[in-house]
Amino acid sequence: MPRRLRHTDYLMLAAVLVAGAAVVYGTTDLLMMTVEPSFDCNLAHSRVEKSICSSKVLRRMDRQMLDDYRRLRSTLSGPERFQARARQLRWLQSRDAGCFTGDETCLERAYRSRLDALEREWVAAARENGPPVKD
Repeated sequence: MPRRLRHTDYLMLAAVLVAGAAVVYGTTDLLMMTVEPSFDCNLAHSRVEKSICSSKVLRRMDRQMLDDYRRLRSTLSGPERFQARARQLRWLQSRDAGCFTGDETCLERAYRSRLDALEREWVAAARENGPPVKD
């Protein structure tokens, strides 16, 4: 009678599959392969969007920005939530205008600045408003 697979057997199988996929795809950074930006790269038309889609670092930063923005909004309500959305839209316009050539260094700098700002806003909002609000 065949023995039943244990939890460790499943973990070993998962590790073998991940290692095999790394060999097939020529990378050990499989998690980065699955990170997509906050928008559909198939619809990208600006230089900024195309640069984001072609860079693992920028895709990850764009996704992190979306996650941080959503986390901030979850702590806000009413006019504060509307103001956060307006700030986000202004930042997107500023990013596109300031980095219109799609220069990766410019975009990384813009994302770092925005991620820092979102973190500061979230800390302040969480302190002031308490636990997150569901959408």
